[in-house]
Amino acid sequence: NGAINVLHSVGANTYTFSSLDPAIQYDFLIYPYALGTINYKTDGTVPALTAFTVTTEPGADPTGLAFSNVAGTSLTLTWNAIGTPASSGTERLVIVNPNSGSSFSPVDGTTYSANAAYGSGGTTGTDNFVVYKGTGTSVNITNLIPNTNYKFSVVAFNGSGGTENYKGSGTQINQVTSPNITSVAMFNPAANTP
Repeated sequence: NGAINVLHSVGANTYTFSSLDPAIQYDFLIYPYALGTINYKTDGTVPALTAFTVTTEPGADPTGLAFSNVAGTSLTLTWNAIGTPASSGTERLVIVNPNSGSSFSPVDGTTYSANAAYGSGGTTGTDNFVVYKGTGTSVNITNLIPNTNYKFSVVAFNGSGGTENYKGSGTQINQVTSPNITSVAMFNPAANTP
């Protein structure tokens, strides 16, 4: 809501701003000037940039992660509600990866889409798919591969629309999906006696 004038040295290509307010849009205009004078060039196009600062980072990772309804291609993941002990942030982002050694960290200032069908949501890296984004406490994840070890990460975050600030890589937990058993042959010895 006010202008900050910065006179920057000749030959430098970067300037670091500090003490900016969180979750605010800042507009930057770059005016070149002649050496030895403060006579700014104002004719022609002035380079401009709009940037948002991210909001405040949550203080703690989500807690109480647990699984239920584990099947070959789906399962349900639950976690503690926002505001419960050791939890913070206004929303949760749930990321899934079939490689238990991968990194999950979402990028601050990035808005991710979510879809509970694994492989259909936004991605934070190779095979890292976002399956949930919101204020709830559970998600039923589908489209998984049977008998596969998946890593799940529940990340607390604040902000929206490019001001998101994620709490690192969140709380992580692994779960193996059930084997895919298509049929079971039953043998009844009593029925097969002469």
